Amino acid sequence: MKAVNLAEKFSLINEHWSPRLLGELNNQAVKIA
Repeated sequence: MKAVNLAEKFSLINEHWSPRLLGELNNQAVKIA
């Protein structure tokens, strides 16, 4: 499993309520909004 830097991913978001795909865990998509 590849490590993801959450602070880096959050810094890429410049819009409110814009879902983003972080990665996959146990064949499930991990998203943030």
